[in-house]
Amino acid sequence: MILENLRAQPLPEVEPGYSIRTYRPGDDDGLVVLWAEIVGGDEAAIRKQWLELRREDPNVRDEDVFFVRYGDHLVGTGTAWKRASEPPDTGYVHMIGVDGAHRGKRLGFLVTVAVLNRLAERGYKRALLNTDDHRLAALKLYLQMGFAPVIENEELRVRWSKVGHELRMKIPGLEDG
Repeated sequence: MILENLRAQPLPEVEPGYSIRTYRPGDDDGLVVLWAEIVGGDEAAIRKQWLELRREDPNVRDEDVFFVRYGDHLVGTGTAWKRASEPPDTGYVHMIGVDGAHRGKRLGFLVTVAVLNRLAERGYKRALLNTDDHRLAALKLYLQMGFAPVIENEELRVRWSKVGHELRMKIPGLEDG
């Protein structure tokens, strides 16, 4: 999905007890546990992938990794990233997720706005992201925020048509909505 005309916006207010901050040394364990809960999977594999990304990509900086906290617990995350494969004016929204026990409180919106603001602060004009078809709540949020699908072939057209039907939303770029 792509968001053209990226610009900063105010962070939304959230329920008492929640806050947002960037990565600090020692957050790796909490991030691994959070991601294992969000996407499922083996914590050891997630840790390895995360540490490799941090070690091998200088564009993953502490100040670009955001966490939503509830008390002392990490309950949401998102990363503002510059992938080498993208055009110079395009940032990447990576690893947006919220712990299932804390969903429905607009925390995904909060962390996505923080990530987009960081990308705008870095001077990017557009933002890209990838997500899965079954993540309907995330897709709805991204569409409401102005992201549009990148429909490059008939398979994607069919998939986005199904998403639009399930969400009961018009999908930008589809003639039949």
